[in-house]
Amino acid sequence: MIGALIGIVTAHYYYRKGGAARPGLLVGMEELARIDPSTLGVQVDMRIGTIKVTNLVVLEIAVTNSGHRDLMVRDAADPEKHALRPRVELPEGLRSLADPWNPDGVAPGADVRIARQLRNDNRQLLFVHLHRLARGATSKARVLCSYRTENPPGRLSGADLRFFPGFLPNVDIRPAGLLREAGRVPE
Repeated sequence: MIGALIGIVTAHYYYRKGGAARPGLLVGMEELARIDPSTLGVQVDMRIGTIKVTNLVVLEIAVTNSGHRDLMVRDAADPEKHALRPRVELPEGLRSLADPWNPDGVAPGADVRIARQLRNDNRQLLFVHLHRLARGATSKARVLCSYRTENPPGRLSGADLRFFPGFLPNVDIRPAGLLREAGRVPE
């Protein structure tokens, strides 16, 4: 009888602390700003470094640990596992102009890096490299982009994006923000 009572109390405590729950990771994207002088009838010469651009789009990627434990990926920099990382495929013609940056700097409990890659078919990919993310912490990165098309489309929507949640052992990776409506990248 006492053993059964101890078992019930232990199971209840384990359940309340989320011991059986898998850690969760939310990967979201939002469009923060867009500058397109052609829509205002103004001629402006804009340059990012040596690159001349006609419009700018600022995207923000937020990665949140929604689980009950800290997340640590020991082999986050392993190039062989690069294809398993969460990634976002930007619409055709939208290119990243510079390396993504963390607007608030790097927090001690949040070491998440965003890497960019231009595929052979001229589609821009943004990879999420999670090294460490404390329970309840959010890491944000901004990406400066430009449309390389004659007539850039209006505001970015989730339907314009493609998302691959990737694979981290025992972690549920879910999309947030614009990525909720994004198409899934087949792998």
